[in-house]
Amino acid sequence: MKRGVLAVCAVLVVAGCGGFADGDDKPSLGEGPLTASAVPGPPVAFQVRLAKGQRLDPQPADPAGCPGLRTYLASGRYTLVTFEAFAASCQLPRDNDRSGNGRHAWYRSAADAPAGGTKVATPIGEALIFGSGYYECTNSCRNYTDTVAVITLDKPVDSAYAALVVRSDKGSVSLEEMTALVRDRLGA
Repeated sequence: MKRGVLAVCAVLVVAGCGGFADGDDKPSLGEGPLTASAVPGPPVAFQVRLAKGQRLDPQPADPAGCPGLRTYLASGRYTLVTFEAFAASCQLPRDNDRSGNGRHAWYRSAADAPAGGTKVATPIGEALIFGSGYYECTNSCRNYTDTVAVITLDKPVDSAYAALVVRSDKGSVSLEEMTALVRDRLGA
């Protein structure tokens, strides 16, 4: 009886944190047949090829344009990646280099990204891909390494939004998976 109660409590704790625990059935970016889904813009227009069970969840744009676009690539109850675009006029937050507790760094262009990273050609522009530290603290703290791709758009719909940011959620996507996503599954 005690083991059953402990198991239920452990599941509730993990589910309440929204993170991916060891042994959790965390979805992957998927393989197999892919279906194109469009984000029509403005301010940024692109297509994503989705695997079975995946969906795009567009969110309302911030009235100030910071971000002007936010759309989640989700599978079941998990967010795998977030697509964002920030206007060149967006004032970066004072502590932009410290992501945690629901707050992520803003990237108006690759110039706002940290030094280093890997450049990858994509169908919509050159991506700079890098790891970014992220933490969540409630009763205890968990640390993640999110993968971020800042894509300099070849043909921006709105010149104020020259980049598309693709960011993993709580370490859900590796550098290799992010590279494959932006290289093979994005389109104009």
